[in-house]
Amino acid sequence: MSLQQLIQNARLAFRTAAVSVEQAIEKASPGRGSYQPISNSNSTASPAAPSTISDLVPGPATPTSTPLAHRRSRTLLQTRWGKAILATAAVVFVLLLASLTGTPPKTSAQNTSTDEAASEGAQADASGSIPADRPPNNEPLTLESARISMTKEEYLDAFLRGPVEGLLDPLPVRKKCDATKFQPGLVWHCELVNGGIGNVGNMWLNCLRYAVEAGATTIILPRINARDKELSVLGNSNPSVDLSTLYDVDFFLAMWKEACPQMAAVLSDEGIKNLSPPRNSPTLRPNNIATFQRIGELITDPTDWRKALDEWLTENADGYKELSLEKPMRVVQRLALSHWNREWHDQDFAVSFPRLFRFPDSIRELAAAALWSMEKTVGKPMVSDAILFPHLVATTANSQALPEDSSSVVTTLGPSRLIAQGYLGVHLRVAGDAAKAKWPGYEAQAPAYLDEAQRRNLTVVYLATGSEEHRKMFRADAAARGIRVVTKEDLLAEQELAELKKLSWDQQAIVDFEVLLHSSYFAGFVRSSFSWVIAIRRGILPEAGTPHITRRQATTTPRLEGHARRQDLASDETDNTPIVEKYRDGLSVVVGQFDTMAIVGIWP
Repeated sequence: MSLQQLIQNARLAFRTAAVSVEQAIEKASPGRGSYQPISNSNSTASPAAPSTISDLVPGPATPTSTPLAHRRSRTLLQTRWGKAILATAAVVFVLLLASLTGTPPKTSAQNTSTDEAASEGAQADASGSIPADRPPNNEPLTLESARISMTKEEYLDAFLRGPVEGLLDPLPVRKKCDATKFQPGLVWHCELVNGGIGNVGNMWLNCLRYAVEAGATTIILPRINARDKELSVLGNSNPSVDLSTLYDVDFFLAMWKEACPQMAAVLSDEGIKNLSPPRNSPTLRPNNIATFQRIGELITDPTDWRKALDEWLTENADGYKELSLEKPMRVVQRLALSHWNREWHDQDFAVSFPRLFRFPDSIRELAAAALWSMEKTVGKPMVSDAILFPHLVATTANSQALPEDSSSVVTTLGPSRLIAQGYLGVHLRVAGDAAKAKWPGYEAQAPAYLDEAQRRNLTVVYLATGSEEHRKMFRADAAARGIRVVTKEDLLAEQELAELKKLSWDQQAIVDFEVLLHSSYFAGFVRSSFSWVIAIRRGILPEAGTPHITRRQATTTPRLEGHARRQDLASDETDNTPIVEKYRDGLSVVVGQFDTMAIVGIWP
């Protein structure tokens, strides 16, 4: 044993001996909870606590009522001090002997560590692996060891905590609300929304954005027109379903109070006193209240929209002039899909605003389970380290510099939030409603997607489609190219698959949406708002770069041979329509012939 170790052991022994002396004195002094110096009976000062070991040595005795002559003289060993010293010497001897034999004494902290280690061992035995934040043998946790030891439960939890696009920063929305002139008593009622999750989310966002611009002090959130697997029937109000069937409404309500406290968000008009019913309230299409420069339904410059609204209400709403908290007025807003120009805002607001809306964790968890299964099946990561282990990823090295004029952190996401060579995400839009609308079908879309997989050197495709027939065709055509195709139905465990089947058509689409967000590269169809939202949301990541809007026609004829060339599809002239690339960035491509929807009207 080195001299330094002997000195350290001696110091530890001395401190232990000091504690032993104090304990011995306490035991030898009945009626006293702890040692206190003898004080003068006439003194009113509080007794001082001992600060060093020398404070434990008594000073000259103060005379008492017991005569000194009556006290027997005692040897040192007969006194409590002598006994304490003898006990201390024995303790010191034992400690020094232990140090010389190389067995250091255990402190209470060491005992605690031993207990924790035993507890960790029990956890490892119970779960089959050591938790990701506790590597074996007290070794430092690394990304490699964390992923190897990560349990499925930990994987799911990390997935739910770490959205690809980052967490919500409400500050940019708060700044907009703070700059808005609100009109006390104006109640903005969003009409029923319909369609798939791409449409429903965009309609809700547009209604909320109009309500803020109007200065409403209350917004009544929309309900959703119920629809079934007959997708071309967008549903009706009888019955309608609550917004919470597709979105985490509790999250929105909590975040909205922080983002825009000037406007109350409610689920119904219940509790709003003196409010007229919808049938007696003014109804408007917000992009038709005046003449605006537009692209399709999109108002390209909404600068004067508030002025136009106030003028419209003055002329068309009887209760507007008497508007107050005591005399509220409801305005019913009709459906608004892709109305508001996203690029009219600064980037911070454009990225933050849609993050107020997120899907329920109970459905997102199924997507996480599918990705976990894909990792185990394929044998390589599918969700990035930046999502699963943010505490281990060096944020300083991976973060972009914050712009000087930015007050938000939403634009500072680092790269590598997606796995570079994981899988291609594909949205094959050939369900019944698409075919009924005569959209370019399988033979127009599938070749473009499979070409993209080979271009990206991705041998695994996650396929999202509403047609079981075309799913089988896509598998066969992909296999001919050496590409493996997986779907959520392939990946989910038995119990998870049972949960999936309980969900509605649109709820199941959320599972696909969340998995596609994590794809290394994504390919979708131009007439699908579902595809657009995925591409635009991924477009905020650094790797996406600058998107290109093109009209480049495919260089090859979009026809397949063999299994894919079925008579019923070949006879459909829409399937022979050449694919035109519409949008491409570093993470996504959206293809097809469609120019009536303005991309800047899609919120990520």
